[in-house]
Amino acid sequence: MKKMFYLFLMLGISSLFAQDSFIRSFEIPVPTIENTGMGEVVAGVDFDGDGRKEIYQINNMLDQGGSEEIPKIYKFEFNPDSGTWDSVWAATITDIPQQNSWGGLTTGDWDKDGKPEIIWTPTNYISGINPNPPRILVFETRSDGSEGIGVDVFGNASPNCQWTITL
Repeated sequence: MKKMFYLFLMLGISSLFAQDSFIRSFEIPVPTIENTGMGEVVAGVDFDGDGRKEIYQINNMLDQGGSEEIPKIYKFEFNPDSGTWDSVWAATITDIPQQNSWGGLTTGDWDKDGKPEIIWTPTNYISGINPNPPRILVFETRSDGSEGIGVDVFGNASPNCQWTITL
């Protein structure tokens, strides 16, 4: 019991000093449609080769209003002129009617072509609308300085490839 008391005492004292050590340098405003925040993130990269740091982020799934159940991915890029993180690209996954949890997000080079890929695994809600939605989405980045990733299809980006994990 005495050890627990000292443990909580030390945690309490250290938390008093820790409050002054964290200074928020930036806040990235999320799109209004994402009224409950955001999900997984890949940060500190420069996949398009323009010298500006990028953040790739997916929306979360909290069914508290808005349209966050529809999977979306965003690209934010640091603008050194204004000192802000600007939203420079986004895609809505139209063939997944709903997501029912937080998806995974990572990077890789699965096709070994030297171009990084954003690998996204939205957690799908299986329904009669789409009984077998894609479960792995791969967006290939462009190293030519352009902001987009994936394939443009009628004004919306689609993944370069995707799998349903079934035969």
